[in-house]
Amino acid sequence: MCATKEKMSQYIELHNFIKAHACVDWLTPSQQQALDAIQNALRSHHTINLYGERGCGKTFLGWICHRESIGAYLPHPRFLQGGVSSPSPSCLIIDNVHTNRAEFRHILKEIQLYSVPNLIAIPREPSKEEMVAIELPCTKHDCEKMRHNLSLDEPLSSDDEMNLWQIFFERLFCQ
Repeated sequence: MCATKEKMSQYIELHNFIKAHACVDWLTPSQQQALDAIQNALRSHHTINLYGERGCGKTFLGWICHRESIGAYLPHPRFLQGGVSSPSPSCLIIDNVHTNRAEFRHILKEIQLYSVPNLIAIPREPSKEEMVAIELPCTKHDCEKMRHNLSLDEPLSSDDEMNLWQIFFERLFCQ
């Protein structure tokens, strides 16, 4: 039991370390490309679907978008229920969005109620709604950048199929 509490404490510490260091310099190559695509898309579109597999860095990119003043970050759609800050942000970045049509349309109605003109929705899959879709892949170069950010020295072998969460846990359990 004590070891579990210790690992949970280390998990929270590492998570907070990464969140505290969330800056453009820490972006992986794919995240940088997606950030550029988001900034370009927001010039002419109001709704963006940033999607990708588990562990590709969508949440981290959402934090960066918030830090770069692109929009206010909400970790889950349920946080819309409490309202948004006043004055309303020009963009909301909502993580863990489901892509089912009814739920997505409900989110769109809520942000309209709060007079938020732009939305970056972050699910795992592309939405079925009409909007700009930006896929965030996770390449070997992305994993190498994450390993560098976390000061993991051993290079990836060519056979390693990893995502950024696996590298996070590697760092957590190799301390």
